[in-house]
Amino acid sequence: MHIWGMYGLALATVVAYFIQKAILIVYNRTYNGIPFSSYIEMKYYLIYSMLSILPYIYLLDFCMTFTTAYSILSEKLMTVYDSREASIIARYILEDVFNATFWSERK
Repeated sequence: MHIWGMYGLALATVVAYFIQKAILIVYNRTYNGIPFSSYIEMKYYLIYSMLSILPYIYLLDFCMTFTTAYSILSEKLMTVYDSREASIIARYILEDVFNATFWSERK
C-alpha cells in the first residue's frame, strides 16, 4: 500500500478477483469436465464484467484528477507560503471545490 496507495489496493482487488475466477474456470474444465459455457452465458457475463469495470475506471479518473489538482495547487501556493501552510490551504480549497474530504479525515 505504501507504493501504489489506494489506487493500487483497488486495482489489486480487481485483479485478484479475475485471477480467482480464471483458476476456477480452469479447475472446473480440467478436473470436473465442465466447460465454461455450460454454466455461464458468455454474453451476459461480458456485459456484467464491463458494467463492473466502468465505474472503477470512472472513479479512478476522478481520484487522479483530485490528487493532481492538489499537487499543482500546493506547488503554486508554496511560492507564497511555506510547504505546510500551502498544503493546508490547498486541502481546504479542494474540499470546497470538489465538496469532498481527504481520506485521512473521514470518520
